[in-house]
Formats: sequence, structure tokens, C-alpha cells
Amino acid sequence: MPDSNKTKASGAPNPTDANNTSGVTDSEGIDKPSAENDPTAQMASYNQAREEAKNKFLEFLKNHEGIDDAYEKQVIYGRYQGVVGQMNYNFPLLDKEQIPAYLDHNDAKLIEGRLPEEDGEVALDKKIMVNQKLKIGDYYLEEIFGKNFKIVGILKSDHMTCVGTPHGYANTGWYIVILCDEKTSYFQTLADEYGLTLSDADYIDDMAKNQKVYGEEVRDIILSVVKIISMIVGLFLAFAVTIAYISKLRNRINEYCLYASIGYSRKSIYGMMLREMLISFGFGGIMGLVFSIAISLLLKFTLLDSMGLMSREIYPEEFLKIGSLFILIIGVLQLPVLLYLRKIRTIDEIED
Repeated sequence: MPDSNKTKASGAPNPTDANNTSGVTDSEGIDKPSAENDPTAQMASYNQAREEAKNKFLEFLKNHEGIDDAYEKQVIYGRYQGVVGQMNYNFPLLDKEQIPAYLDHNDAKLIEGRLPEEDGEVALDKKIMVNQKLKIGDYYLEEIFGKNFKIVGILKSDHMTCVGTPHGYANTGWYIVILCDEKTSYFQTLADEYGLTLSDADYIDDMAKNQKVYGEEVRDIILSVVKIISMIVGLFLAFAVTIAYISKLRNRINEYCLYASIGYSRKSIYGMMLREMLISFGFGGIMGLVFSIAISLLLKFTLLDSMGLMSREIYPEEFLKIGSLFILIIGVLQLPVLLYLRKIRTIDEIED
């Protein structure tokens, strides 16, 4: 979901204690149909009870710490095309008076055009506009909604915020939209606190769902591929570096013998080898980091931005894995180092 600070839940709590009107007799002795047997009266009673229950729940949400506002509104479907696959999301159709507060809650700014004012107008995040190849004046997802939602403005935000005004009943559902902070972005917690029992039929679009979708459909798939690639690259890198380092040791064995001849102990020579190794790896790591960031920025500006895709250039959590790989390779290289230390001879030992 592009907007991680907006929690939405479909429907309202289903009241189970709606009062049924018992049958009565008019002054002429004619029995009137009781509410128990009159479908119209039953539906009216149910709708009234549902409306009261919904309003009570909304009042609870509005008064809850960490929630700016809550209301039941129509939403429409949206889509976001990735490099591989497509993400779907919903955004609300609000009264024009509610839109500024909604944008302020999501730290969204209008950068072009105007905000929706008339029925059936939408303002979309710039990345969505680029991703879907849209422009102001186009009709949003015309192949789905027809000419019901005209694009009148472009927004900029960290959550790809979109908003619009309703056009009759052209929508993909009615949601309770909750403007909440991170602590209250898990709807199950709010439902438990209120005493609301959720079922599988309730569609909840909150932080928990977004994390699950992102984890199962994006992160886990990508990480599984990355792990396989990392393992192959790591093994190849360890093998290639080991071969190259053994070749280096073979070419410098006479130099090490000379050091031993002029009084260097094997411990001193080993320390020199280790320092050279650490300097080489440190320099290589810095150059690799600079090169990787440069490539990432090049891809961002030449490819990802033109597709309206969000990206990160640096993943601090990956530094530990890269550092671990470096330590592993350095550890593997100790084997040839110790082997060649045993081959070091002084000039006197060689002559004998």
C-alpha cells in the first residue's frame, strides 16, 4: 500500500442487539404486520442499528490517542507497476473540505494543478503519474472507471498519496478510513480494544496486511533470489581471491626469504602479510562501495525514475553481511599464508 499511515477497514461492527417491534392492532381491529415478519421493517431496523453502531465506533476512533480522524468513505482501486509484477492499492474519495487535512496527515504537497473540488476529480502522486504514464486532464484508469475520475492535480509525498472526490457510486467499496500514526496502524489492536470481533469476511487494509503482502509477495521472493546469487558470487569471489593471493605469495616468496635473512621473525613477516591483506581489502571495499552507489544512482536516474519507481541506494542492514563475507575470505586466505610461512628460508638455510 503506498500510504503506510492510512488504515482502512471495510464495513462497521455488525449489531446483534437490534430491537424488533412486536405486532400491534389498530383502532379498527386490523392486525398490522410485525417487524419480525416484515422484510422492509427488518431491513430498516438493521440499517438503523448498523448506522448507530458505526457512528459509535467512529466516535471511539476519533477520540483515540494517535488518530487524527476517521470516516466511512468510498474508495477506488489503483495500481502501481513494478519492474516485475504489479501492486494494487485503494485511495479514498473525500469531501473537498476533508482533503487538506488528509494531505497534511500524509505529508503530501500539491506541486502542480489543483486539488479536487468538483465531483469525480482526483489528485495523484507524481510517481503514480509517471508509472501509469498519466497527465493532468486524463481520466484515471479510464478502461476501468470510464470518464468518472478526471486528474486535476499532482502530489508529492513519501507514501505515494492519492485522493479524490466521489462521482455518484462509482467506486470499489466503502471503507472506514482511519488517519492514524504508526502505533495505531494495526487495526486488530483497535478492534480488540473496542471489543469488535473480526471475521475472514472483513477486509482490513492496515500495516499488518501491508507488511504481510510486502513480505510474502515482494521481500521473500527477492531475498530468496538474492541469497542464491550472493552464495554463488561469494563462493566464486572466495575461490578467485584465494587463487590470486596464492599466485601473489608464490611471486613474493624470495622477498619473504630475504626478510627472514636480515632478521625478521616469521611472526613479523606474518604481521606484514596480514597488514597488506587488510589494506587491500579495505581499499577494495571502499572502491566497491563507491562503485556500487554510483551504479545505483545511474540506474535510479536513467531507469527507475523514468518508470516512477521508488528505490533505495544504500541498505545499512546489508553492511553486516558484506563484512561477514570479507572476514570469511580473510579467514580462508590464512591457509595459504601459513603454508608459505613454512616455506620461508634464510639465505644460510638455502645454501646449506
